[in-house]
Order: sequence, then structure tokens, then C-alpha cells
Amino acid sequence: TWNPTLYKPYATTVWVNKRNTQANIRVPAGSGTPKNPVTFNANDTVQGILYIESPNNVLFNGNFKLQGFIVMEQGSSTTDTIEFKGNITQSPVPSGSTFDALRATSGVAILAPGAKVSMTGSTDSNVRGSVVCNTFEFRGSAKLTIDQGTLMTLNGGTQTCVFNSAGSAKAAGVFFTSSGGDNEPTLGASYSSYYSPKPQTYQEVTP
Repeated sequence: TWNPTLYKPYATTVWVNKRNTQANIRVPAGSGTPKNPVTFNANDTVQGILYIESPNNVLFNGNFKLQGFIVMEQGSSTTDTIEFKGNITQSPVPSGSTFDALRATSGVAILAPGAKVSMTGSTDSNVRGSVVCNTFEFRGSAKLTIDQGTLMTLNGGTQTCVFNSAGSAKAAGVFFTSSGGDNEPTLGASYSSYYSPKPQTYQEVTP
């Protein structure tokens, strides 16, 4: 199960429209709509966490720089979206005490279990960690490289993950540089597990 709200305390400042560089921001619910989304433009930078409340619609244009990761909470809305029409380049959180608390979290590039994530146009993006969303759509001549991460969609219906690339096989698509198995999310994910011993593999010592 996924609980994005565990990340909310790290978003200590409120998003400001058209501010080029922002750190550890929270986008309030209802700030963006399908017809008028919250927009990050070319050369905008978000440092640390970009936390998006639901309901919301967020659009990234141009060359967006993400020095951290994106988390969107899951609400009752069925129209939450995160759309990339330009490049996204992800790097680790910057140095400095402002981001110290975030250094203990890892394994997430985009965590949005209730949202549709789409990449269109000619985006050429690189992220580190997993992309977890409700549905995923990949169109145009885009290229996405995921380093040490998994692309995971949670919607059990049809068309939950759509790839419709218009570019050549070498130029477009989703590429994985290494498995996300060794870089699982350290916060917001819980797993059902149990211990099942195999008696033939050990010997009990009696007192």
C-alpha cells in the first residue's frame, strides 16, 4: 500500500506561481484544474520535495530541473494529472540543512498513486528512483531514462499504461539503466510479508 501523506511534513513552504526557484514546496488542493493547470515553465527549478495536494492538475513545460522528487497525495478525485511537455532532469537534493531531513528518503522519483502521469512531445528526461502512478501515458518522440527505479501503474483496468512513441526505436521510449529492486522507496510504501521457515535448511539445537 502507498501513503504519500507521510511526505507532507517535508513540504514546509507554499508554492508561488511563476517563481523560478522554489524549495520544499506544497501545491495546495485545487490550485490547478484540467483547463488551467499549475504550470512550471522552462528553466524552473524545484529543490527538495514538490508535494501536490489533491485535487490538482500540474503541467511542466520546457526544461524543468528537479533537485529532489515529486509526491502527489491520493484523494477522492479521479482527474488528478501530472503532465510533462518538456524535459525533466532530476538530481539529488542540494547540500545544506534545509534538505537534511530529506536525505533519509530515497527510491522515489514520482510518487502519485492516484494520478495520471503523462509524457508527450519531445521530452528527453532522466529520473532516479521509481515512478509510481495510477496510469501512465507516453506519446510523441519522448525519451525517458529511469535509473535504479521501476515504472509501476496501480490501476487494474485497461489502458493503464500506454506507449505510443512516434520516434525511432533508438531515439524514443522508456529506458532502464538498472533495476529498482535495490532502491525501493524508504517512505510511504508498506508490504505484506511473512516469515516461512524451511525446516530442511537448518537444525534445531536442543538444550
